[in-house]
Amino acid sequence: MLTFRDWIMRLEAKDTPTGDLACDIKSDPASANVENTLDAWKTHLSLKRACTGATEALETAWKSYRSYVRTHSD
Repeated sequence: MLTFRDWIMRLEAKDTPTGDLACDIKSDPASANVENTLDAWKTHLSLKRACTGATEALETAWKSYRSYVRTHSD
């Protein structure tokens, strides 16, 4: 299954809050070890002292990711 981290990396070139979040995730080596759950990602961002905008982008991106996974699951 495609992880959230792998999925969001595809969006790093976008000039959007989600694209900004993707860039932040790519530049954070610890993100490779985050469990593939929304709660784990929220905790990770909190520990990194991410701004409210990043947390909001995560919520939006997670919904899109889950939708993508549902429509592209084997």
